[in-house]
Amino acid sequence: MRHVVFDLDGTLVDSRADLAAAVNAGLAALGCTALPESQIVSFIGDGTARLVARALYAAAGPASAGEEVLTVFHEYYAAHLLDRTCLYAGIAELLATLQNTNVRVSVLTNKNEGHSRAILRGLAIQGLIGEVVGGDTLGVLKPAPAGLRQLIETSTLPAHATAMVGDSVVDMEVARRAGVVGLGVAWGFGPSEALKAAGAQRILQRPAELQSGSVAE
Repeated sequence: MRHVVFDLDGTLVDSRADLAAAVNAGLAALGCTALPESQIVSFIGDGTARLVARALYAAAGPASAGEEVLTVFHEYYAAHLLDRTCLYAGIAELLATLQNTNVRVSVLTNKNEGHSRAILRGLAIQGLIGEVVGGDTLGVLKPAPAGLRQLIETSTLPAHATAMVGDSVVDMEVARRAGVVGLGVAWGFGPSEALKAAGAQRILQRPAELQSGSVAE
């Protein structure tokens, strides 16, 4: 692989605690009971609006309050997105290795681009990553392939030299639609069994397995 496209949440960073806190801040604004972090994490992957809608439904809140909760979520999250979010072990070393071996690195996430860039800056890895496409960059979310195709076009590298690395079935589906290799990660939010069922060509057990632009069998 000469171009590796990473998902963000659950792949490069463990952001569960801060996302859950932001969701619960939005629910609290309505007087709803907070949801367990594990339940909120199960709602992640399809963009912020769907995350909030699922949480609102689970908390038995009114569906009509979705925009209100979403507004509170964004306000809270912008101020707290680095409270407990951190890189997974081995990610910084992996990104440095890829850069040193001239492998292009991009990020494709359903999180807002502004929040994504703030996290990359705050965790001091923005210099190891080229392009970033968020859920609001093109106005479409994964698994729609538009964002991945744009990253491929910008890289000037062919699709067959590109890999999509992520922790969710959404990541594996966008890889399939864009015609690139899909690699799942075992350390993320989603179960490995679901990634395999979604067509992951391999499940990485740790970041070091992805080295020098290739994946050993």
